[in-house]
Amino acid sequence: GGEVMMGSFSSRGMSSGTRPSVVLHPRNLDGRGLGVSPGRGLRSEHGTVLNVMVEDLVREGPERVVDRMSKSLDDPKLQALCCQALINLSSNNTVVQGLIGQQLGGIHLVVRSIVQHLNEEKVQEKGIGVLCSLTLVPSNRSLIGSLHGEKLAMEAMKRFPESPGVAVESSTLMANVAFGSRGNKIWIGRNGGILAILKAMQDFPDHRTLQMRGCLALRNIAWGVEDNQAMVSSLGGVVLLYRAIENHVSDSSIIEQSSVALCNVVLSTENESSPGDVTILLSAMDLHRGNSIIQEHCVVLIDHMVGRQNVCQQEFLKAFGIKTIIEGMKVHSENRGVLLKASRLLKRLAGVPEFRNQIFDYGGIELLADILCLTLNGGSEIIH
Repeated sequence: GGEVMMGSFSSRGMSSGTRPSVVLHPRNLDGRGLGVSPGRGLRSEHGTVLNVMVEDLVREGPERVVDRMSKSLDDPKLQALCCQALINLSSNNTVVQGLIGQQLGGIHLVVRSIVQHLNEEKVQEKGIGVLCSLTLVPSNRSLIGSLHGEKLAMEAMKRFPESPGVAVESSTLMANVAFGSRGNKIWIGRNGGILAILKAMQDFPDHRTLQMRGCLALRNIAWGVEDNQAMVSSLGGVVLLYRAIENHVSDSSIIEQSSVALCNVVLSTENESSPGDVTILLSAMDLHRGNSIIQEHCVVLIDHMVGRQNVCQQEFLKAFGIKTIIEGMKVHSENRGVLLKASRLLKRLAGVPEFRNQIFDYGGIELLADILCLTLNGGSEIIH
């Protein structure tokens, strides 16, 4: 389980063209880390002109950009351009993020701009994007939470339901504000944030970035809050998370976020799984065999399903799931998390003759013997 944060997706561009998949920074096995987005290309002449204007602002530096914003609050076009410049300036730079957010008063200024231009789509998207970038600094995140940045995000999604850009930035902001704050998670859940995220995911099923950021938001908001876990489940979030995996099975970033979000939701809720969900997870594991995060969390989900529902156990048997599990264990022979979760699943299924035969057939006994030897000097957790 666990939580993770990401910066604004709007780095480098003012066009509304097709967006590439997000690039994640490496993180540890708990899934903690920071992610930022790559720049995106501009396809229109108008977009190119806007980008040149943004680049001019970036060269002036954060102090000058903030000053321009404060002196032109009535100009929505300039506000959007300045917000884009602040996103570019703060991307991957925590020093600049702190400077903009605290010393220069940028957070208060951006919130004021968002509130003043509620009906301007680009101001909403880019302004919320700035807040996303700045939340990566803890003190900024606390200030944005105290100013109810998550409320601004939810309201923007309601006003612009056809804007994937607004939905991406708003989902990311809710994810970041929820990070490490039980109070913010509860507030988001009680005030319609989960419903807004699920609606966006349902409305834009083919938008990869939106699906990934929506999964990220559900992951963080559900983590450690039972009421939110139950709400995600009751509002159809589990179905949408599995659909994200199925529709984007080649995208490892979506699979990572969705599988962790599913673990954060279903392991503590009464949620009936479909046999087809087993097949979806096995397909993801086969395609991303080298990804330890996907392997570990998909195994946990499968273990949960086959342990509770006989129909899922039969689907797992029919799909030769034992083979997928064992092959993943071989690839991650030194990853304690993957080995522990997979070994527990094999132990659960070894009492069933059909599964026991598959464990023998695919080299599971030899593999488990190797794991036993490796863990004798490292603790007894896997052995048990």
